[in-house]
Amino acid sequence: MASNPYEQRWEVYNRAEDLLRNRYEAESYAWREKKEAGIDPGDFPEFPTDDAIYQTAQRMKDWYEAK
Repeated sequence: MASNPYEQRWEVYNRAEDLLRNRYEAESYAWREKKEAGIDPGDFPEFPTDDAIYQTAQRMKDWYEAK
């Protein structure tokens, strides 16, 4: 099924959001593991902002449009 440009942009945005959320979850898990092990974990990872998600989606869109 073909999708229209709005659906394609929404899909790219959702993929960018998933990517950043997964990265956040991995970083926060690593932070907790370090803390439990007695290692200085540094600052707690920051949850992705709307701007970060949009920028990531824009980079993804630019990449596949250039191919």
